[in-house]
Amino acid sequence: MQLILNHARLLALSLTTGALIGACDIDKPIGELQPYEPCEGKKCGDACSECPPDDPDCVETAAIKACNAEGACVVGEPGVCEEPIYDPCADKSCGDSCSVCPPDDEDCVETAVVKACDGKGLCVPEGPDLCMPYDPCAGKSCGETCTQCAPDDLDCNEDLVIKACNAEGQCVIEGPDLCMPPVWFPCDGKPCGEECTQCAPNDPDCAEDAVIKACDGKGQCLPVSDDLCEGYDPCEGKAACDFCSFCDPNDPDCIEDAAAKVCDEALNCVYQIPGICQDPYNDCADKACGDPCTICDPNDPDCVEDAIYKVCNLDGVCTPDAANVCN
Repeated sequence: MQLILNHARLLALSLTTGALIGACDIDKPIGELQPYEPCEGKKCGDACSECPPDDPDCVETAAIKACNAEGACVVGEPGVCEEPIYDPCADKSCGDSCSVCPPDDEDCVETAVVKACDGKGLCVPEGPDLCMPYDPCAGKSCGETCTQCAPDDLDCNEDLVIKACNAEGQCVIEGPDLCMPPVWFPCDGKPCGEECTQCAPNDPDCAEDAVIKACDGKGQCLPVSDDLCEGYDPCEGKAACDFCSFCDPNDPDCIEDAAAKVCDEALNCVYQIPGICQDPYNDCADKACGDPCTICDPNDPDCVEDAIYKVCNLDGVCTPDAANVCN
C-alpha cells in the first residue's frame, strides 16, 4: 500500500514538472529563453507595457506607452508613429522627374503621364515650358491687360491696380499714353556724318522724304553737305600759347567756364596750368639748401599741400626733410 502511494506522488510530480517545462518553451534549453519583447508582433503605435504579463514582481508605471517605429516600447500618446506626408519633389529641382505615388505604397496606382517637378515643388505633367519663368506679357500686344501674378500661383497676391503690357513687353500700370511711340532722337549717340532719318524705324505713320541726311555732331539730322562736319577749331590761325576758348563764339548755346585756356604746342585748346605756357612753380628757385618749401603755389587755390615738412635739396628741388638732404 505504501509503495502505491509513493508511485502516485512521483507520477503527480512528473506531470507537474512537464507542464511547467512545456509552458516555458520545452524546445529551448534552459538558459537560452528569449527575453520579454513588449512590442513583439505589434505595429508602430500599438499600446505596450514594459512589464511581462506573467511577471507579478514587475511594477508597471502609469505612463501611457506605445511601440515606436524602431520596435521599442516608449512613453507617448497615440500618434507617435504618424509617417511624414510623402513629398514627390522633396530635395528635387525644377524639371526633375517625379511620381505622385510613394515608392512603398502598393495600393497607389500611378498614371501613365510623365511628370516632373515645377518651380513651386509640385509634381505636375511634364511640359516644355515647365521651368520657364512667368512672363505676364508673353504673346500679348501693347495695351492688353496683364497680371504680375501667374494664374496658377496661389501664393501670389495681385493688387487691385489695372495693368497692361507696354511697347517693351513689360506689365505696367495702365495709362492713356502707354502705347505711344517714344520720342525719336535720330542722332542720339551718333557722330557727325553718320547717316540718320527723321522718322523712327518703328513709326508706321511717319513718311520719310528722299533726301539723304546725316548727323551734324550737335544732335541734329540734316541734309548731307560738304561743310556739315566742319566744326569750330579754337586754335585755328593762332600760335602756341595764344588764348583760346572751347566754345564757338557763334554758338549761343555753349557756355564757357572762367578758366584760362591756351593753345598748346600741338595747337589744341587746353587749360593753362603750370608748365603749359608759363613757368612751373618752384619754391626753391631763390632758396638755399635746407630752407623750408612747399610744392603748391600759395596763389593756387586748387592745389592741396600735404602735411609733410619739406626743404630744398642741393638740386633746388622741394623734397621731404631728411638728415642728409644737404650732404
